[in-house]
Amino acid sequence: MFDYGIDGEVEFKDNDGKPSGQKIYVQLKNGDSYLRQRKHEQKYIFDFKNLRHLTYWTAQPCDVYLVIRDSAETIRWMNVTAYLKTRRNKQSKQITFDGEKLDAPASGTCAIAISSGHTLML
Repeated sequence: MFDYGIDGEVEFKDNDGKPSGQKIYVQLKNGDSYLRQRKHEQKYIFDFKNLRHLTYWTAQPCDVYLVIRDSAETIRWMNVTAYLKTRRNKQSKQITFDGEKLDAPASGTCAIAISSGHTLML
């Protein structure tokens, strides 16, 4: 199955409601096969099947946000570009997914801080 590329983009508007040109990209994943939990550390791990995803995401002109929904319908998201640019082992096929939970109670207070200084309120 071909699962490669960006699933969507979000463009922010300026104070006048006009397109600003400032964007983020969104990569969506659905299912339990994408995240596993390390029981002894209580951390979630995202495993890549191919390192080309890492190269592709870090080469994008905009930050890529990884959004994962599991079978219990828990949604977590994180700025994967920022994570990949700061990690030490560039060849590892896994990342510690420090994604924040995105649910109805959090949606009123949740915000994605964008490196350009914009904020996306969810």
